[in-house]
Amino acid sequence: MPDQSYADNARGDHSMSERIKLEIHDRKSGDRQTQAVSMPVEFGKFPQSASAIKLAPDRETISRIHGHIEQAADGLYYVDTSSNGSKVAGERIKNDKRRLQPGDVIEIEQYEITLLESHALALKMTKASLAPISELSLDADESCVVVNEGGAYALKPAATDDEPLALLNSNGSRLNISQPAGVKSANIRINNRTVTLPAQASPGDVIAIDNYRIEVLMRGKEKIVCGNPECHLLNDLPFEENCSWCGYYLAASGSFTRVTPP
Repeated sequence: MPDQSYADNARGDHSMSERIKLEIHDRKSGDRQTQAVSMPVEFGKFPQSASAIKLAPDRETISRIHGHIEQAADGLYYVDTSSNGSKVAGERIKNDKRRLQPGDVIEIEQYEITLLESHALALKMTKASLAPISELSLDADESCVVVNEGGAYALKPAATDDEPLALLNSNGSRLNISQPAGVKSANIRINNRTVTLPAQASPGDVIAIDNYRIEVLMRGKEKIVCGNPECHLLNDLPFEENCSWCGYYLAASGSFTRVTPP
């Protein structure tokens, strides 16, 4: 598991530097975490920069400073400084650099480090009958909770005094879902599949908590309304894909939306 030992102000004031969000996935252990870091950020056994992500010190194929991400005038670059090389978006490099785009994955041995695109997530809660209940917008690092108000569920800001049934936190790209310690586990599904918490949902996904649904949407992105009369879900999906809730196929025909079974 990568060491969360970075500190933006450990070596001077970095308040004006570019900040990015990274998802670090250790394929060996299964651990997955998200970190916000300032430029430049180093990766390796013993990284030295103020923003640093320490990787497994017992792996001989990981260098002391394996590589780093830096800010240039034309964008972000990953720079490999290792003895064994890295992969960027599937391409192996050694002692070289590659331009990074949101969604690109840097592979260093068992680690997958993804550059996340940060955007606001809109959460829309409805009953099973699709009647709207509440809606919240979360920017990166913002949280909200699901609470039970007299037998009815609602979305509330994280500062509420009500005891939450579930905690929802945006990392700027995905929604992290967890439950407070001691809270009785609710029946939670994502896209009609039962999940074990903590879990993650992406834009276009639908979270069901007991008989309530939360649609995860992106602000400013065109929505597709599923034509299935038993669904009518808003989807953050392009045409020619299946509805994230009921699985019906969404296809564009002129200015109309045609829905056929998958």
